[in-house]
Formats: sequence, C-alpha cells, structure tokens
Amino acid sequence: MPASSSEIWLALIVGTTAIVVLGSILFGSILYSQRRFIYSQREKVRILEEGERQLKESYDKIRQLAAHIQSVREEERTSIAREIHDELGQLLTVLKMDLALFQKKVEQFSFQNTYKEAIQDIQSMSDVIDTTIKTVRTIATELRPEILDELGLRDAIEWEIQRFQNRLGIKCTFNTNVEDLDLDKDSSTALFRILQETLTNVARHSGAAAVDVTFEQKNHKLMLQVADNGKGITDQKSSQERSFGILGMRERVLLIGGEFTINGENGKGTTVTVKVPLISSSTVTPHTDSNIQWDLNRQISE
Repeated sequence: MPASSSEIWLALIVGTTAIVVLGSILFGSILYSQRRFIYSQREKVRILEEGERQLKESYDKIRQLAAHIQSVREEERTSIAREIHDELGQLLTVLKMDLALFQKKVEQFSFQNTYKEAIQDIQSMSDVIDTTIKTVRTIATELRPEILDELGLRDAIEWEIQRFQNRLGIKCTFNTNVEDLDLDKDSSTALFRILQETLTNVARHSGAAAVDVTFEQKNHKLMLQVADNGKGITDQKSSQERSFGILGMRERVLLIGGEFTINGENGKGTTVTVKVPLISSSTVTPHTDSNIQWDLNRQISE
C-alpha cells in the first residue's frame, strides 16, 4: 500500500511537472507570438509613418518648386512685356512717324500718275502698323499689366473688371472697402491671376449676364469674391472641364497661405472666394466711409 501511494504521488508530481512545463511552453509560445505580432504591427506603423513623412516632404518640395516656377514665370512675363512695350512698341511708333513723313513727301509729287496709288498703299501700311501697335500693347498687357506694379492690386482689379466688361458686354459690379493696400508681390500677383482665371471661366462656361466682384478686408484677411449669375458649376463639371483651372487657382492660394472655395448652384450661378491672411508686412487701409460700390459702365482703351 505505501509503495502504491508513493507511485501515485510520483505520478502526480511527474504529471503536474509535465503540465506546468507544457503550460509554460504554451504560454511562452503565445507570449512570443504576441510580441512578434506587436513588433510586426509597430514596424508596419513605423514604415507607414516613414512613408507618409517622405511623401509629405516630397509634396512640400513639389509645392516649393511650383512656387519657384510661378515666381520665375511672373518675372519672365514682366521682362518680356517690358521688352515688347519698350523696344518693339517704340520701333513701331518710329516707323509710323517715318511713314507719315514719307506720305507728306509723296503728296508733293501729285502730278505723277502713281500719286493716288502710292497714297493708298501708304495708308494701308499705316493701318497695318496701327493694328500691330495695338496688338503689341495687348500682348504686353496680357503678359504683365503695368497697372499692377505701378498702382497696386486694387486698381488693377478694377481695371481688369472694366476691361472684361468692355470686351464682352457682361455687366460688372465692383464692391470694396479697401483704399490703400501694401501687399507683397507674390500675393498680389496670385490674387490678380485668380481674378483673371475666374473671369475667363465666366466668359467661357457660365453664360452669365452679370458678375459681382467683392474685394474687402475682413477679420485680418483680404477676401476676393467673384459671383456670377450663370448656369452654376456642378461637382461633375468641376472635376472635368474646369478641373485644371480650378486646381491651378487652388494651388496659387495654398502657396500664399490662403483659402479657396468654389460653390455653384444649378441655374443660379457660381461663386469663387479667396481669403488671404494679412501678415505684418502687409497693410490695408479701409475706406473711411461705407463700402465703395459702383457699376463699371465707363469705357476704357485697350
């Protein structure tokens, strides 16, 4: 009986030990698997975060490159516009004066049979020169309007709206509470180009009869808003026919730290809104009275 009891105890001890060992092995395996799983997940998270960081760095570099390209492009536009206006424009003007002088000399030989034909040819040449001079001025203006650099953004906005109305016959209203504006060149150029792109979209796509342009200072921000009464842009149209233009405007705004929104309602028009923060180097003087508002119905020369 004692021997039998000893065997039982031995069997219990061996069994318990085996269970403990097996349990420890199983627990160790589970713990090891969990640790490997956790490490694997952490490694995946680290890889994803690293990829996201690299992607963000690449995107920032692309954006910086885009800003540099925009800046170089505007400088090149300014240089080309100046060369066209100063060099080619002056040469054409001199040619026009020489042709007028030549016409007076020809008129002295009125007894010649070819007098009338010569005068007609000279007049035809003069008309061609006038057209060329006008074309040169238009090209130079499209490249870089002098008014933007000489008189500033507000006057340039008003001038562009007037030009748009005179060219297309779409009634424009300009609302502003800004009198004097000292804004950095990049922000001024971006806002002006956005205005041009928006008006171009109005002319091409909207079928609008009227446009309201608002340029105001609100809560330490400059707001430029262009609202038309046309067909109204839909989400589908926004992602198709105008997508590149809208993407370009959005990128211009982001490059200067601003906000860009576009809203359209079918049959009721489209509104484009840009808000740019005023930094310490930028100053705006609101008009002392109420908002300036007028219809741009006077004609200007192209």
